[in-house]
Amino acid sequence: MFVEGNTIDVHTVTGKVALEKVTRRPVLFEMNYLHLNKPKGLWTWLADFYAVALLLVALTGMLMIRGKTKWRGIILTGVGILGPILFLVVLL
Repeated sequence: MFVEGNTIDVHTVTGKVALEKVTRRPVLFEMNYLHLNKPKGLWTWLADFYAVALLLVALTGMLMIRGKTKWRGIILTGVGILGPILFLVVLL
């Protein structure tokens, strides 16, 4: 039985009732929203550019000699995470 966004399963033999409620989880909803490409348009271009950039980073990373500082990797990781977050803030 469906009731206002909920699902109720009634087992007539045992008499047990199971209530299933779907709620929107704050971080997972936004990640799934982008993953399913619901924004379309600009997000598709940004995602394609991001994929090519990650490919280049992976390929050139195999050829780089490790330097004395580790900060470059931390900064690049931060920039990579910040891109989708900024897009979500502007879009939603």
